[in-house]
Amino acid sequence: MDKELSIIITCWNNWRLTAKCLASIFKSSYLKEKYQIIVVDNNSTDKTETLLNYLVEVGEPIIYLKQKENMGFVKGNNIGWNYVNSPYCLLLNNDAFVDPTCIEKMMNIIKSDKKIGVVGANEFLPDGRESKKKPFVFFKPNGLLDPVLKDLKDLGITFNLNINSIGCN
Repeated sequence: MDKELSIIITCWNNWRLTAKCLASIFKSSYLKEKYQIIVVDNNSTDKTETLLNYLVEVGEPIIYLKQKENMGFVKGNNIGWNYVNSPYCLLLNNDAFVDPTCIEKMMNIIKSDKKIGVVGANEFLPDGRESKKKPFVFFKPNGLLDPVLKDLKDLGITFNLNINSIGCN
């Protein structure tokens, strides 16, 4: 496990937004050595491929996954999920731009207590209004939530945590 955080971005066209999203991550106070970015390109026909190939070539921490067809947002995230090899994952829309301290703050919160499994962030629109979308960080299911699930089971609460799809509104 090389990196502490994997960031999955699924995109289809809109290379300028993807570039701005990536630039906001690169400008983040969260150290580049601690994360990898997994970009799932749903067969973009604009300059997305050129942009991402260039960023990979110059050594940015990006895994670029070009798809042969548009798999959609949820399937795109699931494809990216297969490349996550870190204990934390952030799903980020390609039209979202992170505040310079956002990732570091969310990571500090989620690492502060083993009982915390999900951390949400507020998203603000360019005009300053709060969006209803919530980018979030969560644990990759690897046994870290087992004590919490056991406690819930003891209370008679059970549910399945298998991830069949990842999506958000």
